[in-house]
Amino acid sequence: MPFSQIPKTMTAEQTEFLSAAEQGRLIRNRKLSPVELVQHCLDRIERWDPVLRAYITVCAESALAEARTAEREISAGRWRGPLHGLPFGVKDQLNSKGVLTTLGSRVLANNVPDHDAAVIERLKAAGAILIGKENLHEFGKGGTVDFAYGQPRNPWDINRNPAGSSSGSGIAVSAGFSSGSLGEDTGGSVRSPAAANGIVDELVEDRHSGSCTGELPRDLRSDAARREQQSAPRIATVQFLAGEHDDDAEHTHADRTNPIGDACCLAQRMNDAAQIADQGIADIDDAQIAAARHFSQPGQRFFDGASPIDATAMASRKG
Repeated sequence: MPFSQIPKTMTAEQTEFLSAAEQGRLIRNRKLSPVELVQHCLDRIERWDPVLRAYITVCAESALAEARTAEREISAGRWRGPLHGLPFGVKDQLNSKGVLTTLGSRVLANNVPDHDAAVIERLKAAGAILIGKENLHEFGKGGTVDFAYGQPRNPWDINRNPAGSSSGSGIAVSAGFSSGSLGEDTGGSVRSPAAANGIVDELVEDRHSGSCTGELPRDLRSDAARREQQSAPRIATVQFLAGEHDDDAEHTHADRTNPIGDACCLAQRMNDAAQIADQGIADIDDAQIAAARHFSQPGQRFFDGASPIDATAMASRKG
């Protein structure tokens, strides 16, 4: 039965701040229309983004077309999974076929890729809907003061910093502009916006357990694509994003014998924590030592963009 013929128990306005998993369940049960959800997100973008500047490019026309397609498929019993019909945004550091990809720089103001990044391919294959490309620090490096495509602002208080470098990805989810966002993280580029904007960040791919094809990273050895949303989702919702891609050879580390142990992003976090702990912050010291003990088990190895981490030595620092 078409969505239009089923009485809705919730409007898009009532679901805008639910988690992606909750929105997905409502869509599957035909209690929430993908078209209504996408249109509501677009309405919020039109109203608030001139101030918040989460987006560099908004894909309004294609997003609505894809939402209508999703609605027809689900009505016909061809539900693809928990992301089917959900709108998502992408940090403008990931290639998107036929859509401007600037890396936040005027240098790439006319760059339109002819292919999607692997993570975007997989989102689309799962029925998720690209609603736009999100603002960021130039080239994802952090420290940008003059934003080429508008100053991103924190939706909780526009006088406060939304953090970066995945600034727009954090803003968009917090402001109800999308069900989720993809960012990229080397040393806090998603974790910081998630914290600053009051949302959840989850690692869905790292340099050794997933594909980086179509990503334009600042550090091939430690960048990781990450997903942000309103509240913690089930891992299964985004697990499909991981895994190798046919074009990975030129982008990824040659040694893939232990993809779970090669926790690049975690290693970076542990290294950051170790540096802070050396300054005498006891709680952080204890936490990073506990993590080191856990990850110094047999088979675990670490890579860091600057220097290797000796997890065993770190674990032995206390008791």
